[in-house]
Amino acid sequence: MARAQMGLLRRVQNRLSEAQAEVEMAIALDRNSELALKQLGQILLFQGKPLAAIPHLEKAIRLNPRGPNLWSIQWPLGQCHLLLEQVEEANDLFRKACAASPRAYFLHLNLAGALGLRGDLDQARVALEEASQAQA
Repeated sequence: MARAQMGLLRRVQNRLSEAQAEVEMAIALDRNSELALKQLGQILLFQGKPLAAIPHLEKAIRLNPRGPNLWSIQWPLGQCHLLLEQVEEANDLFRKACAASPRAYFLHLNLAGALGLRGDLDQARVALEEASQAQA
């Protein structure tokens, strides 16, 4: 747990190489560490490796599919799919994340962007309005 937390701290500090080393150590010690897997997925995403991030994020979801912070895994997983031009998967994940955490405005912004890429501008406007309301 300490290695996973140190990885989170290093990720937030944008020290991604150090963060990756910490969470990989955490996973070596506990291959079912949801936190470490989620952090590794986010680190890989931020390093521009969305395809490499997906298996780690998906495993984190499988380990705790009804966890209270599931949205915090669905969100980066949706970003990975969006970067890989898998817009439908991204939309689905962003919708789930928004439903689970409706006050997190940035989730609605991601959903609006994905909907816009799909060409669904009316729904994108709705998502932007929801982002505005969530922020208020």
